[in-house]
Order: sequence, then structure tokens, then C-alpha cells
Amino acid sequence: MATQNMSMWGIGPKMALITFPYFALTIILSYLYPNIFNLDFIPWNLTTILGTILLILGIIFYISSARTLLKEFQNGKLLTKGPYSLCRNPLYSAFIVFIIPAISLLINSWLALTTAVLMYFVFKCVIKAEYNYLKEKFGDEYIQYEKNVNEIIPIPKF
Repeated sequence: MATQNMSMWGIGPKMALITFPYFALTIILSYLYPNIFNLDFIPWNLTTILGTILLILGIIFYISSARTLLKEFQNGKLLTKGPYSLCRNPLYSAFIVFIIPAISLLINSWLALTTAVLMYFVFKCVIKAEYNYLKEKFGDEYIQYEKNVNEIIPIPKF
């Protein structure tokens, strides 16, 4: 039995506290110094199209993940369906893989794109507590889930 409770949002607030101020700073710097931080080597129409697609996918993935979490968390069962069947951390994945890169492309900033890298490193540093909690609470069920489902990239394992 788990000795501690974990918030429904897991490590999300801690990640946001660290990475969102950095993201805001990168956006400000990109605006102030566009000649330094622009993605000039990628055609504008490509960054716009790719950024828009990633943003739409990210928002859909985030909303779907949040809805699943809000609906199922109270049941006290391990979430393994819907977006949670594609990766173990879909809420974090939505930002790291889709939303932050999308915004970076849309504002044409390689500096803002570094936020996704920072967010991934912060994720890797603080996620251990969440994993330990889930292993303690769900035991072998979580260990099997961990083996069969990717951590952050929402692609099914075969």
C-alpha cells in the first residue's frame, strides 16, 4: 500500500514552475533580438504549417489526456486507456513533444525550442518520485505497463 498520496497532476506543477518562466524569457529574448534567434534556415511557410499542425495535435492530445485523467483518477485505478495507452505521461508529452515546439515554430525561434529540451531534462529529474509512487501503489500492474508503453513519445510499442 502506498505510504503517500500524489496529486492528480503529479509533477506537472513543479515542471511548470521551472520551465514556464524560462519559456517566457526565451519568447521575450526572441522578440527583442530576432536576428539572433530566428529560424531563418527554415522557410516561413514550413514553420507556420508544421507549427500549426503540432499545436492542434498537442491541444487535442492534452485535452484528451486531461479529460481521461479527470474522469478516471478518482477510481484509484492505473490509467492505461486512451492517450495513456500511447505513452505513460501524455500530459507532459503534449507540452514536450507538441505544444512547446509548435509555439517555437510559430514564433520562429530556435531559442524558445530549447524549452522543450529543458522541460524533458526537468521531467527526467523529477519523474522518479511519481514512478516510485505508482510502483508502490500498483505493483506488478504498473511494472508491466512501464514495459509495454513508451515513457514520453506517444507511439505504440510493438
